[in-house]
Amino acid sequence: MKGLWMLGAGMLLSFQAAAGYVNDAKITKVRVEANGKGTIALDSNINGSPACTGYYSVLSFDAGSAGGKAIMEMAQLAKEHYWSVTVEGSGACSIYPSLEDVQSLTLE
Repeated sequence: MKGLWMLGAGMLLSFQAAAGYVNDAKITKVRVEANGKGTIALDSNINGSPACTGYYSVLSFDAGSAGGKAIMEMAQLAKEHYWSVTVEGSGACSIYPSLEDVQSLTLE
């Protein structure tokens, strides 16, 4: 029975959404709406995006949260100075239905 449970848990983990990842990318556009939801467009496609993603070089964030606000500010700074970034997605599309949410943004 324990083996069956482990098999089921392993299958559940394998069906979780993949998380996107891109490094050495440049930010081409930062967009923020009045409700605090925003997007970051990159000059490179994101690898390993989840099935919910319809756009492979754009991710979303929510500037209404402290983390989202920090992501927005870092993205604006990187765009302004044309710095390279590494972006990791969360594996979910909870802010916009066809854009993966940003999990982390790193200035290189």
